[in-house]
Amino acid sequence: MKSPDDGNPPMPVSGEAQIDADLSVVEVDDAYLVVVEGDHDDWLVRFERAEDFDAHSWADNMANVYNRRRSGNIDARLSARRPE
Repeated sequence: MKSPDDGNPPMPVSGEAQIDADLSVVEVDDAYLVVVEGDHDDWLVRFERAEDFDAHSWADNMANVYNRRRSGNIDARLSARRPE
């Protein structure tokens, strides 16, 4: 794995991704799941809904950042942000 000097956790270099598929977001009764694309039973993280927490934005941002990094878009690190 490549370890950046910017203090961020290491990201796999091209070809070393531990998940060889894009991620997507699935809505369930009381949460949003970040799942492996094409296998909604294989979820990675669950963001519970709450009145003071935008679970959908957090799940969507996680999937989008991972997918951009996986595609080789090095600018993904710069576009990663905390959801509002």
